[in-house]
Amino acid sequence: MKNSLLTLKCIAGIRPFLKEAYGPAWSVFLLKSFFQSGSLFKRTKWAKKKDAESKFVKLMAIIPAFYLNFRKKFTGEQSMEFMKYIVHEISNVFDYNLSRKFKFQEIKDPFKRWLRYRSTLITESFGPFNEFEDVYISKDRMHFIVKRCVFHDFFSAVGTPELTVLICNHDQVYLNHIFKELYFDRNGSWKNTMGCGAKECHYVWKDRRILTKEFKEYLEKKPENHNSPDEKRQTERRQFARRREDRRQYSRRTPAAIK
Repeated sequence: MKNSLLTLKCIAGIRPFLKEAYGPAWSVFLLKSFFQSGSLFKRTKWAKKKDAESKFVKLMAIIPAFYLNFRKKFTGEQSMEFMKYIVHEISNVFDYNLSRKFKFQEIKDPFKRWLRYRSTLITESFGPFNEFEDVYISKDRMHFIVKRCVFHDFFSAVGTPELTVLICNHDQVYLNHIFKELYFDRNGSWKNTMGCGAKECHYVWKDRRILTKEFKEYLEKKPENHNSPDEKRQTERRQFARRREDRRQYSRRTPAAIK
């Protein structure tokens, strides 16, 4: 019943877009996509299971189904643009439901709010199906990595790994919304996600109040892309050094330090 309600909310959110793209045939497109989502799911390892993860994967199989059906009529580039909107709308439904259930916005202290959010990743939504590792936790800096992502695994299994980056990009929007007091990044590069080809996904928050003047100026001048090989190597060295220092500092901390 709960999943059915969320599905209806998702359809309501994307219906205007589908009607604009397909006109009166939008409902036919929707039905074809639902049937194809079932076919995609049956081709994967999750179809042989009946656990919570397989139920979640079956629910999100509609995402690659939409994408593959878009590609029958539109170019790959157009289809990805459409999917940005679709993924954003679908993700918003789940995120809003999670935020309302755990009352994130009612928690004034950003660190306590972050701890509540981090705890939901253990028990709620897709969190239990991912593999997390905390690197560093303090009141002014939080850092964890995702070593296994159910979205990346499933999208890759059905031949659409390029969709993973849309989930990564939505994370950035959502996390900036619920943690406005914190600066969020991917440990120095937005490409530090599985959707961009990295081995793991980085999630790093810093309290904006402690950012140095130099760092704030760097953020303002920071280019969108680092295409130079030298810049890429320098970025990788900085990321390695930062992560090593985070692990060293975190190993020294006692449980009392993160209460």
